Amino acid sequence: MGKRAFFLLLALTLLLSACAPAAKTEPTATPPTESVTPIGDILSRPEEYVGKEVIVEGYDRGWDLLLEVGSFPPRTRSDRVIADPTGAIFYTLERPDVMEKLPLPPAWDIGSETVLRLRGRVERTDSGQPYLVISDGEVRQGLPSGVRLRIRRAGGFAGFDQELVVADNGAAVFVDRKARRTMRFSRYPDDVQILLKAARPFADQEVGGPVPDGLQYTLTVQEGDKGFAVVLHEGQLPAEAQNLLEILALWFSYPESALPPSTPEASVPEPVWAAVRALAERLGISESVIRVLSFKQVDWPDTSLGCPEPGMMYAQVITPGYRVVLEAAWETFEVHTDLTGRQVVFCPSEGVASPATEEAAMPGAVRAAIKALAERLQVPESAITVVSWEMVDWPDTSLGCPEPGMMYAQVITPGYRVVLEAEGKTHVAHTDRTGQRVVFCK
Repeated sequence: MGKRAFFLLLALTLLLSACAPAAKTEPTATPPTESVTPIGDILSRPEEYVGKEVIVEGYDRGWDLLLEVGSFPPRTRSDRVIADPTGAIFYTLERPDVMEKLPLPPAWDIGSETVLRLRGRVERTDSGQPYLVISDGEVRQGLPSGVRLRIRRAGGFAGFDQELVVADNGAAVFVDRKARRTMRFSRYPDDVQILLKAARPFADQEVGGPVPDGLQYTLTVQEGDKGFAVVLHEGQLPAEAQNLLEILALWFSYPESALPPSTPEASVPEPVWAAVRALAERLGISESVIRVLSFKQVDWPDTSLGCPEPGMMYAQVITPGYRVVLEAAWETFEVHTDLTGRQVVFCPSEGVASPATEEAAMPGAVRAAIKALAERLQVPESAITVVSWEMVDWPDTSLGCPEPGMMYAQVITPGYRVVLEAEGKTHVAHTDRTGQRVVFCK
């Protein structure tokens, strides 16, 4: 080989070597998947997330229907809750149009199985409770990211409606829709694998058939991009299927034994349910989202049931009935009934205080206004009279009392307008929903 040919071959080899690494560093056409943040991480370490954007996936819980958050909504009465196996958190919308096209179920639908993927910023309320301000969202099919399986148990003599949702790491949430109870706990990852091994032979099968007062278990499994479902009915089952059914039943035994027993519906008198139905009709909501806080049998002094209306005449006969205290839409209502439940009255009239009003029936924000005025005037709280109070959606965070030169977030802020009287003068207080902010307007 001549020198000319040798140097040409060497130059070509060096050129090819130099080009080879460049081909390996070309950007990939598929962007990396954005990670989903467990809600429990946000709740346990909010200081690390406040002001940051996160993505969460979980089940829509409407107006905190299962009482998993257990606090007032952070901004508006329309704020909803999203829950995963690690926790539950309120979310509010950055703009009204963010999710208006999504097929969300009614906020009072306690049976919702809608899976949401939400992108938003973590914020905190004045009391330190974290929540999400959502800038984008979508409804997802299947199980939320990070969730390996979901077990639904329904039927039986008691009419069960329960489920377990379990994450890859064993984090689990037990939901009892009928009793409106939840419990979060952990299973060993090995337990998950044992269950999956027992379930795979029955992938996409329905084993057995419905039997009177029998339970039905529906197992949904996600494995990578694929998944399968199994439906099992109590009754005559093959040995392997019976083994799987016993494993599923054991998974429910732990949260059921750890939770306090729920009140059987049979122990609640019919007049109490009549009060629930009347309040649901009055507010235009589902009966399932109303909680019975307490009820007590009472002998009313006349047929007004303890709530006489001005100008009305009532028979002066002892009338047995019930005093019922209900909670709905973050408010407490006192309802009086007769012994049959055919007569139901709300006492006192909504938004007006009266001597018959128990302190428990007065919103905390009204009590906060009384305390604030007492401190302002340097008088005891007992010297202040509540003339009236009403629920109001203030147009911004000024609570209807903007100060000159101040800027306020333009978001609907639920609260109360409270009229108080002290030392012969009337004072008007505006509050937020919780009573943490109280302002006095001129």
